[in-house]
Amino acid sequence: MNQERLPEDRLFLTYARTFSREGAQRAADGDPTLQERYDIASILSEVAEMQELPVSDFVTRYGQIAPTVPAEVRSYLLLFYLHHQQTLVNLSDLEQVEAAVDNCPGDPAIDALLVQCMRGYQTVLRGRVVDAVNHLSEQLVYVDQTKDTLYGQYVRALLHRNLGVAYQRAGDFHASQNQLAKASEISSRQGFLLEISCNWHLGSLQWASGQHRLALETHKNERIRELARATNSTNLLLHSHISAAKCALDLKATQAAAAELQAAQDLLATTENPWPEVHGYMLLYRGECEVQQEAFETGLTLLKEAQSYFEALDPRHFPGALEAKISLAHFALFERDYKTAMAIFQKLLHEAEEHGCLEARSRLLVLEAYLFITEDPPLADAYADLLTRVHLINNPALLFRALGNLYTYALEYLEEPDQLFLLERIRNLRPTLEKSCYNDLYQRYVVERYQYAIENRLARYVDEDWVEWNDGELAE
Repeated sequence: MNQERLPEDRLFLTYARTFSREGAQRAADGDPTLQERYDIASILSEVAEMQELPVSDFVTRYGQIAPTVPAEVRSYLLLFYLHHQQTLVNLSDLEQVEAAVDNCPGDPAIDALLVQCMRGYQTVLRGRVVDAVNHLSEQLVYVDQTKDTLYGQYVRALLHRNLGVAYQRAGDFHASQNQLAKASEISSRQGFLLEISCNWHLGSLQWASGQHRLALETHKNERIRELARATNSTNLLLHSHISAAKCALDLKATQAAAAELQAAQDLLATTENPWPEVHGYMLLYRGECEVQQEAFETGLTLLKEAQSYFEALDPRHFPGALEAKISLAHFALFERDYKTAMAIFQKLLHEAEEHGCLEARSRLLVLEAYLFITEDPPLADAYADLLTRVHLINNPALLFRALGNLYTYALEYLEEPDQLFLLERIRNLRPTLEKSCYNDLYQRYVVERYQYAIENRLARYVDEDWVEWNDGELAE
């Protein structure tokens, strides 16, 4: 089957199915006719040298080589460099790369789209999600106008994946699901290693929408894990185990979480150059495991270690540090010290705002809303204040939970117009969530909460009537 492909497609697949120089060399070794067409060893030697260059030097070197090699080799060098540097390049760097690509001979249309795809992803990381959605959607229109090659299909899959991430950050989970599904379908059909990343993002989306059991199944997909093992994609495999552990913790499946963390620990011992945040998340989730097993002192120690680890990284890993602090803040809830919990949540909200940690901000606002269904809810002024900020939650499932908690509070303490206002806001979330997810949340946070709140309200009225009647009898 592989021999029937064009040589340029077979060259491209040595990258798209391995993401490594070593894997590309092994793939080329199994294809003698490819070796006859291209000097693979020289190409991969150039890849190795380029990967160590800062962007400005890469642009200079790329500009020197581009006129002397076939277009597919030029694309190959660009792919490897941008993949290796994807977490390091910024928008100004990409402008330099874009200019270098535009100056290449021939028609570098797909190369230009690859750079624009990276630009869209960097825009997402900087929190400009609406701009990212618009930009990436435009590029999908352009990719339809290019020659249909494997490279073009890969860029299309990458655009769908990045657009899925952008939609998730923008709070449109339904659109995110559609884009990630398209990216996964293309990647699976063509055997692109990008499928591993698509699967992780899909699991992340399911977890964010509160579908923890489905997310756990996605992260534990054995076919995807076997693909990661076969291609030595150890960092992706590590994230699979750690993400599965988090899902299991949310399901209170503590033993399953511990097993995933142990698998990650065993893998970490043999992984070269693991992503630096991995160890911090392992400390964090081990701490949460201990807390679930009521080993509170051990759990507290591990959570503090996780916070210190994230803060000691250079640069500091603010999302991880905030997640550790949020876990520590739960101790105030365990002790029913709700005033302290409110103070901690508001302090952490300020940190999340300062460092652009939108996911942490959303979760903190949900926790603040949770205080309104405790036995000692905040005052009405605090409710009015939170109502003006709850729209900052960029995750529709979390927004549903926050509004559901406020709806419960309104049913118990406020009048019908306030209740209907919140119910309408909840129903407006329907287009942004998968149908099954919306229905599950509606059952839990509206239907069941309605019964609970009305029973509480009636019980309180009965108690108040009893006190008034009893006081009146005594007064007589």
